[in-house]
Amino acid sequence: MTMKTRYSTAITVVLLSLAAILFTGCKKSHWGFRSRPGEEIVFKIRSNTGSDTRTVYNDNNGEYFTVGETKYEGLDWVDGDAMTLAYVFVDGGLGVDLADYSIVEGSVTPSSVSDGRVVSLGTLKSVKPNGLQWHDGDVHQFYATYPEVDYDDPNFVFEVENGQMNAKVPYYYPMVLDSANEDDMTKDGRVWVENMKYAYMNSLDSHAAPLADGTVQLTVGPHFTAFEIEVRAQGEDTIPLKSFTLSSSYSTDDVEDGLIGGTFFLNYHNDDGDWWNEHLEGEGNTSNSVTLDFSNETEYADGGILLTNDNPIKFTIFTRGGYVHYKLTIGFDIINGAGERVNRSLKLAHAYDITDELSDNQIPWIWFYGNRKHRISGLELPLNVSKLSLWYEGQTYAGGYINDDWND
Repeated sequence: MTMKTRYSTAITVVLLSLAAILFTGCKKSHWGFRSRPGEEIVFKIRSNTGSDTRTVYNDNNGEYFTVGETKYEGLDWVDGDAMTLAYVFVDGGLGVDLADYSIVEGSVTPSSVSDGRVVSLGTLKSVKPNGLQWHDGDVHQFYATYPEVDYDDPNFVFEVENGQMNAKVPYYYPMVLDSANEDDMTKDGRVWVENMKYAYMNSLDSHAAPLADGTVQLTVGPHFTAFEIEVRAQGEDTIPLKSFTLSSSYSTDDVEDGLIGGTFFLNYHNDDGDWWNEHLEGEGNTSNSVTLDFSNETEYADGGILLTNDNPIKFTIFTRGGYVHYKLTIGFDIINGAGERVNRSLKLAHAYDITDELSDNQIPWIWFYGNRKHRISGLELPLNVSKLSLWYEGQTYAGGYINDDWND
C-alpha cells in the first residue's frame, strides 16, 4: 500500500502552526529581467510564514512572533547552512542542473515579521566554483532542499528521462533517537532538540523570478512535522524516565498515514504535474512510531532521567511531513516504585469519559496537521496509576486528555 499525500498550501492554525509547503511543476516564466546564458545565478534564500528555516529556534526573547492574531515561532538561518538547488530549464530541450550552496557568513538576518510573515533571510554561495549558470530560453524553474542531498543515495533522483522530469527527493526521519548522542539530539540544560539536520525543508514555490538586481530569491518551508513535549512528575513523585515514544494507529484503506518515521519522498508525478509525499516501501524502511531513548543519561544510577514536579524536561522530535497526524499516543517508559520498567501512556484526544469504553473510531482524537510545530505542555507523569486515571500502563487503555495550555 502506498501512501500518497498531495502537498497542500492550506495554512490551518492548530496549536502553534508552521507553514505548509508546495513543490510545483515546470511552467513558463515571463520576467522583466533578461537572463544571461552562461552567467552564474545569484541566489538569496528566505523563510516562509511561521518558522521555516534551520539551525536555531528563535524564541524572540521568550515571546512568539505575532501576525494579526496568530502566533508563530521563528527559526533562523545560520552561517554555513548547506542545501541543494535544482535548476529546471528548456534550452533546446528540457534540462536539469544541480548544485550545492551554503549561507554566506555574515549575511543572515534573524527572524522578524515582514510583509505579514515571519522570515529569516540569507545569501547563498555555491560550494564549488561557478555554481548554477543561466541557460537560454524562457523556462527557468528553481527548487531548493535542505540539507544538501547525498548524491550517492540510491533513493535520490532528479533528472530528465525520456523528455520528462523524474524526481524523487528522500527525507529520512530517525525512528529511534538517543538523547545522549549529539548526532541525534542537542541538549541545553534539561531541554533536548532533535539535530536540525533532520529538519528537512524545501522550496515553497518554483516560480522564483529574479529581483531587480538579477538575484533569484527562493522561499522554503518545512517538510517535517515537529512535536515539542514538556513533562514533569506528578505531585511528590520522583520518577526515573527511560524513554519516550510517539506512535500512531491511524490507517485507512487507501492511505497509511500512521507512518511517521523512516524514509519519505517528494515524488514528482508527470501524469498530474504534482508532487506527492510517499514513503519508501519495504520492511523496516518506515515506522508508525518514533522513540527517544533516555537510558544513556546519567541522572538515574541505572541510566535515565529523574523527573520531579519542580524539575521538568522539554524535548522536540521531528516526524514526516504531509497532510495530517492522527490517532496519536504518547508513552513514557519509567521505573515504578517496585523497580519495574513499565509504560505510562496517554492518547492525544479530547477529554472523554473513559468509563464509556469507546471503540478506537469513537474516540475524539486530535488532528495534528503536517509541516507544523505542535507544542504539548502541562503533562504530569504519575508514578502509580488507578483504574480511572487518564494515564494507563500500556497504550491499549490510555485515556484521552487535552490541556488548554496547548493553545498558547
